[in-house]
Amino acid sequence: MAPRSDEQFEAMRQQTIDKINGSALKLFSEFGYKNTSVAAIAKEAGISKGLIYNYYKSKEDVLVGVLEGFQKMEEAFTDLPKFTLEEILTQYYLMLEHQQGFLKMMISMSLDVKELPIVQRFIEKKVEKNMKMFVPLFEDLGFEDPKSEAWFLSTLIEGMLILRIVAKQHYPIELVKNEINKRYKINIK
Repeated sequence: MAPRSDEQFEAMRQQTIDKINGSALKLFSEFGYKNTSVAAIAKEAGISKGLIYNYYKSKEDVLVGVLEGFQKMEEAFTDLPKFTLEEILTQYYLMLEHQQGFLKMMISMSLDVKELPIVQRFIEKKVEKNMKMFVPLFEDLGFEDPKSEAWFLSTLIEGMLILRIVAKQHYPIELVKNEINKRYKINIK
């Protein structure tokens, strides 16, 4: 059998990291950060506890890996040079449906920001990025006070994310989407 190439080793390495991050995300969202051990993450990932330490120094490092993974996924969209309000909201709605584990984890951890400064920094960066994205957009759309409108929409989106997780199917998401469509004169299904 031929020795593995550098590309094969890197692919295996990334696959293991993804397995660790996915398992950590699942457990953090189910049991919370405090109640999840590195051993539990390893068991969920189907790897040894020692292997996790080949990739991460600590449980907090694993959390950083999970946050960075989400950030990269989000940046793939938000770093586009020009985007419309419809495109942005469509991405948020998709996240609402497909990233519930991450959202549940963030809701849980946001209550412990004093003990988890990495989460506090992540949230602050996300808010800052939203403002940098929304303010120019609302300026271009001719809103009288683009900054206030950006805060309003950002708060509305974050509230939707939280209520979708907490209230589940009882949250009238279609009703809220329709109101957003009316307010911004857009048509997102």
